[in-house]
Amino acid sequence: MAFPQTDEQGQQLRIPVTLKAGSNQIDFGRFAGDWGYMFIKSIEVVAE
Repeated sequence: MAFPQTDEQGQQLRIPVTLKAGSNQIDFGRFAGDWGYMFIKSIEVVAE
């Protein structure tokens, strides 16, 4: 998975994931001036 270079504003990459039911996603974020690590910015789960 390619991730864009980090600039002064940082970057965000959204990856859709599918569980047994519902629509879910994991957001990865890199902060400006970081050392190239990828952090999970948020996990969103939609359930009924």
